[in-house]
Amino acid sequence: MSKIGRNDDCPCGSGIKYKKCCLSRDIIIPTTTNKTHQSGKVLIKTLTNELFQPMRLYYVIHHKDQLEDRFRDLKCLKYNNELNDWVVEYADEAANIGLSIAPHHVPKEAQPLVIATIYIENERTMLIDVRSIERASKLIEFINKYVPKNVAEITHAAIYNQLITAPRDKTKESVGDVDYDEIFNPKDIFVIDSEETIRDTKLIAEKHQNQDERIEAVMNKTREDSKKPLPKVEKFPVYFYEEGIVQFSMMCQLRQVIAMKHFEGDTSYSFYNLTHELFNKGRDKHLEVIGR
Repeated sequence: MSKIGRNDDCPCGSGIKYKKCCLSRDIIIPTTTNKTHQSGKVLIKTLTNELFQPMRLYYVIHHKDQLEDRFRDLKCLKYNNELNDWVVEYADEAANIGLSIAPHHVPKEAQPLVIATIYIENERTMLIDVRSIERASKLIEFINKYVPKNVAEITHAAIYNQLITAPRDKTKESVGDVDYDEIFNPKDIFVIDSEETIRDTKLIAEKHQNQDERIEAVMNKTREDSKKPLPKVEKFPVYFYEEGIVQFSMMCQLRQVIAMKHFEGDTSYSFYNLTHELFNKGRDKHLEVIGR
């Protein structure tokens, strides 16, 4: 990992010293040990060793005053007057959040590390921006621990279906953070509507009287949909309170696998390919067990 001194120029290219620029915002630094694309691009990781893949969490606020009171009670949350946001520091209550790199192993010049940024947009809306799918899962559980559902509850999440990269030679191009408002601009997001999917499935099934034909028609539609490329940005419902965090984490992990395949050059790789690979691995493992 590239070590940057507090008084060095910030790698984002601002011309300002690191300690006065991106130090407190958890800037991402490329390493020469990460995978490199044939174009010379290198994958970027966070300072807690996750792939940099932006996500935004959407909460509906039921009691804004109570929400802010609970935030003020947490030592790991700091309000930034200049930026009008809250940041979650990787310390105090958040120290045991469960990331792969412990807080004391984060470079001293980057401590306390900011692992999420929270925006209370209005009386009803809260956004949380994170730099990895792992942080997204951990933050959902963390917020739930300290903020009851009747105060604020998560409803959706949006994921950027690409991994962030940078030139291997940092002297040719500065490495900076991404603009979350630009990435997650509502007009550019593909929104997954679960109810609409159910309605479409029912309409397809109703076109056939025979049960086997209904099943085949629905499976064909699902198969064809799985071959479509993922939208650049997807927003989907989060059913954390009903299902827990496992299904959410799995949805994110599957999309990261596809993003990695695209980075490696297989730009046509889709859910269809991933499903077949997982099926074949499961079948081979089953046959191996039987053969013992």
